[in-house]
Amino acid sequence: MNKIYLLFFLILFIASCAPRIKYLGNSYAPTSQVDVFVSEEAIKKNYDIVGKGYVQHGGLFKKRIEKIQSKSVEKAKQKGVDGVLI
Repeated sequence: MNKIYLLFFLILFIASCAPRIKYLGNSYAPTSQVDVFVSEEAIKKNYDIVGKGYVQHGGLFKKRIEKIQSKSVEKAKQKGVDGVLI
């Protein structure tokens, strides 16, 4: 019985270490193309800010920036956003 609890704890621990992006803002029809920018100066066209994403901290491990960026793009696609500024 203790092995079941240990397995459950390990699964829960690993899942809690994955970065999660919480989004607060408007939602539109899902999209398949999202531009990624690392500075405001790189954005050459007019834009409106429609929402903001927050990294939910969890677990003991340091988050990799590539993983956070890919999760941000996934969330942006779901919310119908054209671009992400990281």
